[in-house]
Amino acid sequence: VKDGDKWRVAEDSGALKSLGADGTPLGRLKAFHGQMGMFTRALAYIMSHGADGLKQVAEDAVLSANYVMAALQDDFTALCAGDADSATIARRLQRYAEMIGKPYAVSAAVTGIDLMLDLAPSKEKRLERFTPHTPVGPAEIATLEADINWQRKPVGEELEHTYVHAFDRGGSYLAGVSGQRYGIGEPRYLPEGSRIEFRSTTPGYWRVVLPERREWLHPNPIDPFNRDGEIAGMKSWLTTATLTIAQELGYELEIVEAYVWDNHGRILDSWAERIAEARAALDTADPDDQAVRELVKPTYTRGLGRMASFEHMKGRPGFAPERYHLIQARSRANIIRRIVQIGTEMGRWPVAVKQDTILYTSNEIDPEKAWPGRPRDFGRGLGQYKPEGFAFLNEHLQFLTGEGRYDGKDHLDLEVF
Repeated sequence: VKDGDKWRVAEDSGALKSLGADGTPLGRLKAFHGQMGMFTRALAYIMSHGADGLKQVAEDAVLSANYVMAALQDDFTALCAGDADSATIARRLQRYAEMIGKPYAVSAAVTGIDLMLDLAPSKEKRLERFTPHTPVGPAEIATLEADINWQRKPVGEELEHTYVHAFDRGGSYLAGVSGQRYGIGEPRYLPEGSRIEFRSTTPGYWRVVLPERREWLHPNPIDPFNRDGEIAGMKSWLTTATLTIAQELGYELEIVEAYVWDNHGRILDSWAERIAEARAALDTADPDDQAVRELVKPTYTRGLGRMASFEHMKGRPGFAPERYHLIQARSRANIIRRIVQIGTEMGRWPVAVKQDTILYTSNEIDPEKAWPGRPRDFGRGLGQYKPEGFAFLNEHLQFLTGEGRYDGKDHLDLEVF
């Protein structure tokens, strides 16, 4: 308001009237120099780094952002499918939170671990089940329970077949979580020379003397690597799930020492059920549901893997590499059980297995007709087998030699013409 030859600020109605002016005041204005505390800290930061330091800070920030972008690339590849705009991505994140009951935070893997902790029935149970502890020796062996990588030469009528079809087990690791008992707290050590009784319901590590291989029509339940050398007589640690499937297939193993968890329970059932329900509900034709379903997958696959990460999880709630070993082993054992069941009932055996993918020869181009198992086991549901690709057998024989591991998965055609 002009007051004589000067201008004055009128912050309220009273000041406005005192100056003999009419109208609506602007209201209180901030100090002319703004947030001096912030400016002071910024100046101190700049001066402490100097010109060279600020350049290095900027470069480090870009590098860190690129690391974060790479770590989240797969997550946001799913969310951004179909050139999604920001509103669509926000809608998909909201749908994700509704489906699993928890908002996406940091990454799909971190969200998966956080969901495990949240689903504990009480704070006391959460502390009991997920307080980290020092892993025992076998738990520190990252490759102790690995995925299957096996192949063999086709024989007999198989060589007369035209195609080889690959079938992928849906949610293989997730299906291996539910119904399994996991150790709680510290294990009990049973040294060599003590009386050791194996129980398939007791989670643990069992050091055994490996027997000679007896099978050639399916992967060895104890040695998923398909090693070229003889393993008989070697001593190796196995989890309860692996020892169980080995006994089911007739192996008699000498146990020399063990770590067992007397306190155990099915503590991940509610987590697996929540993820499985979300996975099933999102299996629709809606593009948003498809994108969210793709994000649910790393929530459990990478979430489970993070459980065993010494780099990211050691000393933090949820760290339990022995549980991850059990899940790996049970997933692998379930695949071998299905292979043996199909082979026993139908006389059909795979020519290769890699991770959760099984390959069979066939004269049928239609993968549903080529599936050798029961119709109820074919499909997109949890634990079912869906088509993953096919190849002409004569072109794929180079990967089916019976020596070494299977490297032909990248040479399968993903679509049947």
